[in-house]
Amino acid sequence: MREIREQAVKEGMLDVRRAALLKVAEWVTSTEEMMRVIPAEHLMPAEEE
Repeated sequence: MREIREQAVKEGMLDVRRAALLKVAEWVTSTEEMMRVIPAEHLMPAEEE
């Protein structure tokens, strides 16, 4: 599964945290909405394995 995620990111996919932060930066949504909708474990930077 990790390999699939890594390849998808190499091909331009944004993880849920980065996509949400981009929407906040574009004024599409608020930080409050992002915090409400996205589980906390997805808001933390991914650890290197």
